[in-house]
Amino acid sequence: MTLVTLAKNRLDPHPLVAALNAALTERSPLEIVQWAYEHYEGYLVASTSFGKNSAVLLHMLANTGVPIIHIRTNDMPRGNRAYEEQLLRRLVISMRNYAGPLPKAALMRQALKVHGAKAILSGVRAAQNEHRGTLRHIERRDDGIFWIYPLLHLTHEEAARYIKENDLPVHEDGLPGDKKEPECGLHIKR
Repeated sequence: MTLVTLAKNRLDPHPLVAALNAALTERSPLEIVQWAYEHYEGYLVASTSFGKNSAVLLHMLANTGVPIIHIRTNDMPRGNRAYEEQLLRRLVISMRNYAGPLPKAALMRQALKVHGAKAILSGVRAAQNEHRGTLRHIERRDDGIFWIYPLLHLTHEEAARYIKENDLPVHEDGLPGDKKEPECGLHIKR
């Protein structure tokens, strides 16, 4: 079964998750983004925290019209706020902030419902922390939403090189590195 065959299959892809992961393992992050865009057209969103890795996925999605969801919390690091401003000035993206007294996971569920999303792209990388190292390129949640992680196996060096080669702004905390990051909770399978 080829990636093209899987992308054209409009049946419930749940039984195909293992096959999709196998097919996507050898694909580049951009190829995975393109596959998701083609397969979930009109039902695809992406999320961002405006952390050090955010520029990579946002750059890949610039000018596509894919809605970008940002869960805005009071504890958002100052550097992420500044990076958000830089990236929004540089990239043409369709972003919507969600904030309020609800926990992050509840805000994300609300955002996914508003957008009628069937799939969400997230820029997490396996090297960021122990939990993310257990993820696969595609995870199906109990609510039926597919979480797609195109940058999952991108190394720190590859992420930093992508940012430099595409002349993207650099987060005030520097380029992606090997410092482990805490899990925000949105990527825990529910």
